[in-house]
Amino acid sequence: MNDSRVIYLDILRIVATYSVIVLHTSADVIHANSVPQWLAWQIANVFDSFSRFGVPIFFMISGALLLGGNGDLNYKKVLRKNVPRLLTAYIFWSMFYGMTRSDSLSSFWMNTFSHRYHLWFLPSLIGVYLVAPVLKLAVEKKEVFNYLLALTFAFAILAPTLQSIPEAKYVFGYFDRVSNRMWHYGVFYFLLGHWLDISVFNRKSLVLFALITISSGTAIAILTSSASLKAGHFIGTYYAYNHFFVALSAIAVFVLCKHIFSPASKLYSFIADKEQIIKTIVWMSNLTFGIYLMHVYILDAIFPLVSPMASANPSLIVAVIPLLSFIIFIIGLDVTALLKKAKFIARYIV
Repeated sequence: MNDSRVIYLDILRIVATYSVIVLHTSADVIHANSVPQWLAWQIANVFDSFSRFGVPIFFMISGALLLGGNGDLNYKKVLRKNVPRLLTAYIFWSMFYGMTRSDSLSSFWMNTFSHRYHLWFLPSLIGVYLVAPVLKLAVEKKEVFNYLLALTFAFAILAPTLQSIPEAKYVFGYFDRVSNRMWHYGVFYFLLGHWLDISVFNRKSLVLFALITISSGTAIAILTSSASLKAGHFIGTYYAYNHFFVALSAIAVFVLCKHIFSPASKLYSFIADKEQIIKTIVWMSNLTFGIYLMHVYILDAIFPLVSPMASANPSLIVAVIPLLSFIIFIIGLDVTALLKKAKFIARYIV
């Protein structure tokens, strides 16, 4: 086993990728059943609410990897390695989805520049990577880092959350405008990933964070259902990645995974002795970027086939969402593994 490999981050990446697929599968059910009173809508809302942690954890994993260690995070490395890969993948997949959804040259360019909904993550991550060398300098001074972490939480998470409360909207409106102009939640999650990675949590905290995972997902589901029922249509305020409960969910899942697969745990000791298990985890982790990029195309192709069956029997949604998400994950895994055989594609596309 490679001692430099942080296995819990690999497992987190796999879990987060699957959760994003569950999220988008659930979202398709929600939008296909636009009336919140429908059973299928409510079931999908629960799945969606409990899978919101995926994208924040992607940012957190990047922060844990790039801000950790004693080495310098050189801006030249970011500009030569990280940014070109993300930018090339963004351009390629934007054009790919633009091509698959267009019937003319004009619609191709329109669909390419508007990109598919999940691709927003790539330019957002590029933006975080561009400021990463500066954030790395803050890590070297604990007081500065803690101040920056608190500041990004206040403006990128707390202010938008307070702004979502009708009674507080006008009171906190100014802070929300400041947060929109100055801070992006990706920076907060990036810093948070490093902080959680270097922090130590005792065994008793495992139960606490398990309860936080359940309670935060439940809160998102109840608040979304209540607001949507009141409005008569879907209200996605509490799904936002800059909402407090989503942040809480991401923190809890991150800490749970770190704790369960820490070197001191029995489970880690078990898998550490099984070389094939480690190889499989690392192999799957290395393919998650490609799975993320192509999963929406696979979902678009498969969902119309199962949607009529699920609509006819809404209770089937309980099984359809996780099963369909798993099938999409496996297809994406196999296709990405095949594409990785070409060096250029492996380096810049998936």
